[in-house]
Amino acid sequence: VAASKTGTILAVPVLVDRPDNAFSFKLAGQVSQAVPEGDHGKDAYDALLKLEGERLNPSRVAKWIRKIALDLAFTGIGSADRRLLTGDEVESLRTWLAPAYDEVAAERARLVEQYVQGTRAWLVAEVEDFVAGETDAAKRVMWIKGQAGVGKSVISALVADRLQQCNNLGAVFFCKHGDARLNSAYTLIRTVAFSLCQWSPAFARHLLAVRDAADSDPDSVFRCSPSLLFSRLVTDPLCEIFAADGGAAASSETVVLLVDALDECGSADARGDVLAVFARGFEALPRQVKIVFTSRPDGDIVAAMATTGALERHIIPSDANGQADAQAVASRGVRAILKRRAGLPPFSPSPALDAAAHGPEVEGAAVGAVTDILVEKSGGLLVWLAVALRLLEESDRGGAARDVHGGSAVAAAALTAAAAKLPVGLASLHASVFRRAFGHRSSPRLSLVVGLLAVAREPLTSAQVADIADVVPRQAEYCLGRLRAVLATVATTAAVEPASAFNHKSVTDYLSGKECTDPRFRVYEARVNMRITLLLLELLNARLQTGVSHSSMAKNEHDGELPKRSIDASLSYACRAWAWHVPAAANFASPDAATALGADGRVLDSLIARLHDFATTHLLHWIEAMAALQSYDELGSALSRACAFLDCLASSPSFIENHGGGKVAAVAELFSDALRVVSRFRTPI
Repeated sequence: VAASKTGTILAVPVLVDRPDNAFSFKLAGQVSQAVPEGDHGKDAYDALLKLEGERLNPSRVAKWIRKIALDLAFTGIGSADRRLLTGDEVESLRTWLAPAYDEVAAERARLVEQYVQGTRAWLVAEVEDFVAGETDAAKRVMWIKGQAGVGKSVISALVADRLQQCNNLGAVFFCKHGDARLNSAYTLIRTVAFSLCQWSPAFARHLLAVRDAADSDPDSVFRCSPSLLFSRLVTDPLCEIFAADGGAAASSETVVLLVDALDECGSADARGDVLAVFARGFEALPRQVKIVFTSRPDGDIVAAMATTGALERHIIPSDANGQADAQAVASRGVRAILKRRAGLPPFSPSPALDAAAHGPEVEGAAVGAVTDILVEKSGGLLVWLAVALRLLEESDRGGAARDVHGGSAVAAAALTAAAAKLPVGLASLHASVFRRAFGHRSSPRLSLVVGLLAVAREPLTSAQVADIADVVPRQAEYCLGRLRAVLATVATTAAVEPASAFNHKSVTDYLSGKECTDPRFRVYEARVNMRITLLLLELLNARLQTGVSHSSMAKNEHDGELPKRSIDASLSYACRAWAWHVPAAANFASPDAATALGADGRVLDSLIARLHDFATTHLLHWIEAMAALQSYDELGSALSRACAFLDCLASSPSFIENHGGGKVAAVAELFSDALRVVSRFRTPI
């Protein structure tokens, strides 16, 4: 750090998310032109130096690192307008747009780590040819389609890195079904806009002008349809900077917007908004802008892509390319497992060391035999291979078949036998994971944890799982450990421990689909959401007032800011998510509610009672907590969903007959009043 300012700045990308050659390359060009000629970033640099040698607070260091990185990343390589955005301008854009920028960066880094060198090279080359090709209207959209588990998201992350190296990447967004921040049309648009600010400072200054024009209510810009919001935040600024002589983007021949897993962007209605914005509205974008989508070939997406004349590329796992890629992935995984069993690093750099450790029989026949079994059973699906390799790795826990001194042939034989027992087909493999987790018994707590993970709106830590599911922490950790083969861990800024979520949408598809016939882990989404709603309301009613507290009123000596109210991760999720679980349970107001809920309807009675307690006692506490969480914009939609649910009950003759309508009407009136308050007094609050 003390060596030189340039050295410090060039080290930033290593400290941000991961070593990223593309980001380093871009920063190097920016530093060479910006740093010697001025003192840009000097304040942030000096502040970071002051922290050296102190007892560092990791979150504070991360804040300064992000400040330096963003200050420099918002330069715009190749731009005629080289005036850098200040750190305050960058942070004001981040605060105003509220993008899922960090979440996208984390997902991208996670996916790139999964990439196996050399796989899908044929597809990456085709994307690069598409980007470098003509820019007429008929050749500006590319659609990469394929069934679940063929590796579309990993390819998107790799393509994003390649495009960033050439400064062709305008924005990338990874839709994700189990994360509310990554499956919203509005968040997608805001994140694309913020990412384009990184590509061009002129674009960023246009957005600052849009915000400032809104005067006293800058967030009024967002209160519109997704199509209009896209025009305001993306289309209009791009048209302006491409049209301007010598504009910031003039030297960039093509800029690409990449949207991965479009089929996971929320409900069908939400997905329709995104399709209307991108697939049908792309013609309004400048001709230099190209769009790359990846998704499953679902009906609505097929119809939308047909209107664009998109260049389609289909990933077929059973063709020659798919089989070759599966062979590479399986072979790499098998070698890694055998190395771990031999006490070596999974991917040691020396081939000679590999051969010395395992001998020719392991390097050749054994690896090939296990690989062939896996490829044949997988059908070329990379997600099948990922789960299978985890299961094979776990099969040796406890030391069975491990012998560092010459037992590699025994280990290979054990691995071959284990691979031969794996079932064919993705659904069957998922079933084996859950049957193994449950064993021969029924476990209500494990069933609840499975249901919670299936419907959760974001990855959850084991502590959150314990609080929400009302189990002791050790039980939560045990349940998550039993499901390790189908879980992905995600680092979060809000918690020290990583959060967990199912590693692929195919897992939740299996659990909620007809192929899952075991009642112990079958997920009926409406019932699970009802149960989770009850648990979240119970948590809110028990902890909301006492769970929101000031840690101190003294200003932070480093940044001069007053501390925000501290809200633990479990209470934070309950505040932000309870109403999103309610609408999924609305179909319980149907005439056959008694069958779904039990003959006496006690579940529905409990829900109404807890909603009444919440509305009469903690509604204002909740509004205060949401403001402290900087989630005020979500209040309106949450209250609207609650009102819609209560209206559904109040309009059901069978519900009124069996349960009465007095308490429902009272609760509905309170929520309606709260909705009017948060809408009318949004700015002062």
